Amino acid sequence: VEKLMREYNVRSIDAVTFSHYHDDHVVRSYELVKNEGAEVWVFENMADIFAHPHRYRLPCLIPFPIHADRILKDGEKVHWEEYELEFFHLPGQTEFHQGLVTTIDGKRVMFTGDNTWKKRYPEKVRNGPLVPQNEYFLDGGFITCARKMIEYAPEIVCPAHTVEYSPTREDLEGFLGWAERLRDVMTGLIAQPDPNYGVDYRWCYMYPFRQAAMAGEEFEVEVRVRNNLYRPARVTVRVKYSD
Repeated sequence: VEKLMREYNVRSIDAVTFSHYHDDHVVRSYELVKNEGAEVWVFENMADIFAHPHRYRLPCLIPFPIHADRILKDGEKVHWEEYELEFFHLPGQTEFHQGLVTTIDGKRVMFTGDNTWKKRYPEKVRNGPLVPQNEYFLDGGFITCARKMIEYAPEIVCPAHTVEYSPTREDLEGFLGWAERLRDVMTGLIAQPDPNYGVDYRWCYMYPFRQAAMAGEEFEVEVRVRNNLYRPARVTVRVKYSD
């Protein structure tokens, strides 16, 4: 941050927001709040994770909460200085991921986080990191991400871990084709009534995942079930006690 402010003559940082919840993207944000007085803006489907990370069994969580000053809605547009910032849901590497589009110096710029990066080998088809434990849905995920990128047609893409790049329409359509083939391959491999049960490891889970209680103290937990079938289903839950 000090280097950024020194080299680019940044006088203050008004706000910080996050592409997704992973610790390597959020863990030091408290320094911006403490040292710069920055506001924290969090996308709506990540708000509870940032506020209560102990309630979730997800990878790359941080061991302390982050207070959100502003909850960003899907499709919300924020006017800041001379820029209009548009925030939206952009699943890919994880369901808990936001996208951001704005215009800088007359060019449409899209911030995509960890969903896709500048290709090391330009001749290869664009793809993304598939990690089901991040929460991934075969009919969404990178298919949704690729369609969003085609819809917005960014002139510049700013990913999280590589330098910026300028994708062509053909490149983005190739990305969509890869995402659709990924869905088809996974569907052929998974012997379930719906293949999402093979990648959705949180289709049934306890909320909160961790709970602190004194001996003899009562507390409540929820069993949350996600129906991945294309029809109504009946679920029976039995609690097993162990000494």
